[in-house]
Amino acid sequence: MRLDFRVLVVDDKLVGDRRAQANAVRALRKYLDDRGFTLSPTWPSSVSMDALDALADAEGREFDLVAVDYRLGQKHTGADVLRSFRRKMKYTEMVFYSADPEADLLRALWGARVQGVFVAQRRSLSRVLRAVADVVIGKVVDLSQMRGIVMAEVAELEVQMTDTIVRALNGREGARSREIIVEVIRDLMEKRKGGSQAIGEALDRDRGRSVLDVVEDSHIFSAHWKWEGVKGLAMELPPNLRDDRKVVKRFGREILAKRNILAHAREEVEDGEPVLRSHGGRPGRREVIDEEWMRQMRLRLRDHRRAMEAVCGAIVAKFGGGTKGEESKS
Repeated sequence: MRLDFRVLVVDDKLVGDRRAQANAVRALRKYLDDRGFTLSPTWPSSVSMDALDALADAEGREFDLVAVDYRLGQKHTGADVLRSFRRKMKYTEMVFYSADPEADLLRALWGARVQGVFVAQRRSLSRVLRAVADVVIGKVVDLSQMRGIVMAEVAELEVQMTDTIVRALNGREGARSREIIVEVIRDLMEKRKGGSQAIGEALDRDRGRSVLDVVEDSHIFSAHWKWEGVKGLAMELPPNLRDDRKVVKRFGREILAKRNILAHAREEVEDGEPVLRSHGGRPGRREVIDEEWMRQMRLRLRDHRRAMEAVCGAIVAKFGGGTKGEESKS
């Protein structure tokens, strides 16, 4: 599980109309949104057993929650589907729902030899989905595991920034993008004297290193430098991206700095509850990382991921978007 919470809904009433969303799914989206997660629902285009089995084989492990209607209007029922799903998705939480009484659902599950499934009547589906989502989140988002999720999300953003800069350097306007990146590097060299020699040598073409080489060398061009590079390139973007650029401008303070705090955290017990306490912030300050801290971090990550995607996409379009494998002509 990442910040995207994937839900599979098997209901023949939804087939053919993926734009439609059940009230329960809309309520779950808002519930997860408030907790810093993004709901990604999937409705199969077919509820035949063959199609559902193929979906489970291909993507089963990607789903965090599965909801299956009892009466599917086919030769099989939702209980038959759940029996197959349970074999393929042993650790996925599942909800079996219908307008029928819960007792009928339990009997159907018993007859199909299916265990470990929540049941709900259609009118209470919203409440049950939220409750089961809490179970899923509770399994994954203990404080230590949440650290891993945050680290992975930031790493993906770092890869995206690198790819964006490389594509800008390889694009039609590569000469201009190179000027910007070199200016960023020179500025950072002035601010960080300790690393200036290595960077200077790397930029020296006589030594066989180009700007492209520097950007792709993570030992030289850190996440902070990549962010500065994206900010520099983003200054060339049109005014309609002003809001997204403002979010990206805060990336260092709101994401990278918090990531560094999280990296230096260790688990302690406070008032009988486990917390992460970090010594990686300002000198003399110990920052307690509890569930509210993590919730705020998830919300910020979601906003920054959206803004970074918009800004990086616009940068690639602006500078001609060469591919990563091309050699820069600049």
